[in-house]
Amino acid sequence: MERDDDATTTSGEPDLRDLLEGPMLHAVMRRDGLTRLDLDAAIAQARDRLRASAQAGSSSLSQ
Repeated sequence: MERDDDATTTSGEPDLRDLLEGPMLHAVMRRDGLTRLDLDAAIAQARDRLRASAQAGSSSLSQ
């Protein structure tokens, strides 16, 4: 994926890595009493749910 100087992809959307490291997100997390570990856990949980949903969908298609 190609990037330019303002940390956006060619589609115009910010790179997720840049968002996760950005000072604005960290300020909001501090205000809400959250840590990077909390965020990482929520992302991992969402990834697991999506993976399970995709696997359930693909197994029902193969029946």
